[in-house]
Amino acid sequence: MATENLREVYRQLRMAQDKYTYFLLAAAGAAIALAVNQTQGAAISWSQIPLAGAVLCWGLSFFFGCRHLNYVSSTLYSNAELLRIESGQHPQIGMHPQMIAAASEGIRKAIEDNSELQIGSDTCSSDSWSLALSYIFFGIY
Repeated sequence: MATENLREVYRQLRMAQDKYTYFLLAAAGAAIALAVNQTQGAAISWSQIPLAGAVLCWGLSFFFGCRHLNYVSSTLYSNAELLRIESGQHPQIGMHPQMIAAASEGIRKAIEDNSELQIGSDTCSSDSWSLALSYIFFGIY
């Protein structure tokens, strides 16, 4: 019973994180589209430099958001394969103890490396959003 509750909480957390990520991707895409749409006929001037900076930040945020989704998907797939290997259900590994140990170690190392890369991109994405939001609230129109 406790395992089922834990699984359900994890499932709900994953869904909430996914929704939030897709919301931020949509917001960044919409902000870029609005900026491009509103400045299509305008002549380039110095007053548009903050807008260009904001669009660049939104673009970075979109890029790192897509990378985040890729890392999450990759990690979930690796976890599923790790479970298959450790339970002896993987067709190429089978129940061979040394192969299970080697494959498990390799997958765990890949997940750890993926995790370290993800931390760096989250920081950069957060900085991009901060800069873009500061333009929205304090920008030149």
